Amino acid sequence: MKYFQKILNSVIAVLFFFITQAACILYTQTDCDEKKIAESEETRRTAENNLIDARSITVNLPSGTELMAFYQGGDLLKISTTDNLSHSEQIFFSKGHLKVYEKSGYNNGKQYFNAWYADDGKIFCSRDMLSGRFLLLDENECIGILKTVDEYLLAIQ
Repeated sequence: MKYFQKILNSVIAVLFFFITQAACILYTQTDCDEKKIAESEETRRTAENNLIDARSITVNLPSGTELMAFYQGGDLLKISTTDNLSHSEQIFFSKGHLKVYEKSGYNNGKQYFNAWYADDGKIFCSRDMLSGRFLLLDENECIGILKTVDEYLLAIQ
């Protein structure tokens, strides 16, 4: 009888593990809508392709960050920043709205490259571009990104 109780407890533990793992997978990301991501990626590709004909301005921020803004026909396509070669940001816009925010560089000797996707003024998805896996959205991080983008927009006006 004790043997069957141990087996039953083991089966319950394994089932509990699989159920919690499935729940974690379902609730780790708010809304990584593949269609919205594809639209954002298309904005990024279009902006990159149009940089050849774009005009640019360069602004050096008090923090030492160099910011370059690229325009075509009066529309902002992209903002690119570098900060002492430790990290860079690539920010893509469509019709004046943030679509993709990418940040890459090295942190304690380890390379990172993350992207955040936005629609209607809100970040809806985050991805580790090196591994391809989606990341949990951190509300404070999203607020910080939106604040940073606003600061950059003010700097180029």
